[in-house]
Amino acid sequence: MINFRDHMISEQIKCAICHADINVSSPIFQSKFNYSVICSRCKNLFNQEEIEIALNLFTLYGGYFGKYRDDQFSIIERLLKIVENEDENFNPEITDMKLLHFALIHGITPGEFNRSLEALIKD
Repeated sequence: MINFRDHMISEQIKCAICHADINVSSPIFQSKFNYSVICSRCKNLFNQEEIEIALNLFTLYGGYFGKYRDDQFSIIERLLKIVENEDENFNPEITDMKLLHFALIHGITPGEFNRSLEALIKD
């Protein structure tokens, strides 16, 4: 039997959403479904449903929240690229997931993303 109290864990714990280092003394939260560790900043930034969606999208497509700068974010450009790549295999649900994933890796929260879509539709 291994006694973990006598051994230091050498790997830093990282938030499953933003990849920020989580210190031993920092408050941590766990996803209800996949038990990923979430930092307090992401816990405050996302509601429970958004946390689960983000974790699933990062598992499916990779990356993490804020990996790229948000000034590179363009819904229209990304949508056109997705539609062009999918051609006759276009699936609206998959396109929605890919667009939200693209927003997340550019540091755009789901709420900000939805407001951007609403503004785009109104224009």
